[in-house]
Amino acid sequence: GTRLLYAQRDGLWIAPAGNLVAAKQIVCTPASAAEEIAWSPDGNQIVFTAQRPGDDWDTIWRVDNDGAHLRDMLPIGSPVGSTGIRSIGLAGWNDRGELVFWTHCGTECLDFWSLDMSTGETAAYCVGSGYPAWPNRAARGAFSFRIGGVGIIERATRVDDAWCRKVLDPPEFGPHPIT
Repeated sequence: GTRLLYAQRDGLWIAPAGNLVAAKQIVCTPASAAEEIAWSPDGNQIVFTAQRPGDDWDTIWRVDNDGAHLRDMLPIGSPVGSTGIRSIGLAGWNDRGELVFWTHCGTECLDFWSLDMSTGETAAYCVGSGYPAWPNRAARGAFSFRIGGVGIIERATRVDDAWCRKVLDPPEFGPHPIT
């Protein structure tokens, strides 16, 4: 690209590629530093995670690439988790142009969600445990289980019974050569 987007403790900055001297601050984040940042697929918007002033819980913020129209995409009362969700991560963009993200839902589990950036509507994918990977503009993602194995992240049909599907179990006795 032609622009570099980066986070400092005081907010988000954007600069022409190769010219950090010309950097311009586009968002001030006084409550906390932005933790994860990503461009929208069309490059017109930026999403990032940071604490919400007032209650200090993590949320997803959306802003135009010039710093205008800053919006909390998971306001208090949204169906994603509840006050107390301290950890939110950005996984990528799905084939519908929605942001896929995860919330930490307990000791070892992650809830995977999608977020329509124009309407603010969310949809559950599944619950899993591990490290997510989402190919850009893909319909499904994958994750590695903390206890071993690989799972698939898919849109849930029933939110109350939406565990991510495990597709590969770990070797029974640790690493071994493939024969």
